[in-house]
Amino acid sequence: MYKVLEDRYLSEDKLLSYITSGDINRAQNYFEKYPVKIIEFSNSSHSIMEIKNLLLSGNTLFRKASHIGGVPPIYLDELSRKWAKKIEHAASFEALDSFPYEMIRSYCLLTKKYSLPQLSYTVKEAVTFINLNLSSNLTVKKVSSKIGLSPDYLTRLFKKEMGMNIITYINKKRIETSLELLKVTDLSIAEIGDLIGLNNTSYFYTLFKKETGTSPKQYRNSILS
Repeated sequence: MYKVLEDRYLSEDKLLSYITSGDINRAQNYFEKYPVKIIEFSNSSHSIMEIKNLLLSGNTLFRKASHIGGVPPIYLDELSRKWAKKIEHAASFEALDSFPYEMIRSYCLLTKKYSLPQLSYTVKEAVTFINLNLSSNLTVKKVSSKIGLSPDYLTRLFKKEMGMNIITYINKKRIETSLELLKVTDLSIAEIGDLIGLNNTSYFYTLFKKETGTSPKQYRNSILS
């Protein structure tokens, strides 16, 4: 039975390839063909620690698959730590039973969201730098200096590969981040503006409404209602 779990859960190249491409539908369908029922191991000779170790190994494999798919390490580290803690703190086979499916889904979603396989290394660097520094005063000059290119050359390259200029991308990412913060935190709108590098509240409101068609306050109220 241990070999079955190992073969089905840790050593399926197809499953890992689906995670690498962020193909959540194929990954889920494949997993449903070979489901891992951890609860079945509660009546076997395997200890919960052995199952946790296998899940931790799976976490490592899934992280590597997402990394191959182009996800920046900073995001992989966050998700990997989350799963390691959940596995470590699980108290029973029942608690662990849903983990394989949930882990596969979370890594597929991460790959789909953050991987940039179609981009050149230079533009990937620029995008990653922007994503990790939204709270700072980002300018084309600052981004290009970090990448080691002239502002004009990076601007042309970025527009060609991303379909938008650098400032437009920065503003879109800031608003995307603010939407998430409005949903999952109780931070004030001014505090959220500071976190995304828009400490001018009036400008934050203007940009938010331009991107979403509503104000930050209206958006938060719509979630709470």
